[in-house]
Amino acid sequence: EAFANCESLKNVIISDGITMIGDYAFKNCPNLESIKIPNSIEEMGIYVFAFEDSYEPSTVDVFYDGTIDEWNEIEKYQLSYQNLQIKCSDGEWEEWREDTFDELYSDEDDCGFDEENDFDEENDFDDEEDYE
Repeated sequence: EAFANCESLKNVIISDGITMIGDYAFKNCPNLESIKIPNSIEEMGIYVFAFEDSYEPSTVDVFYDGTIDEWNEIEKYQLSYQNLQIKCSDGEWEEWREDTFDELYSDEDDCGFDEENDFDEENDFDDEEDYE
């Protein structure tokens, strides 16, 4: 929560060599306009740019030093793209699209299901230790 609830924060430049942006780092920063992210970032925590209901999210320009492919490789946890415009070195990363969702999750195997490991109602959770 490095800059959480900082209403005066407008522009951020993250230094090259930094590898992670922590959880809620820019939560509820309604005046944040831009952030420059180096391609050394490997991981972004949960809800880095989250807004509570009482805040009106601003549009944030995210300037990423790497390529779109490199952006896609960053571990991101529950990153909301609703107010972000991601601009990579080789073009603008397009916001979440339905066809992207369909492409990623059109096959049951992509969701982690397979015939061998389906839930077995009779044998799963059948003793107390399964509930602990």
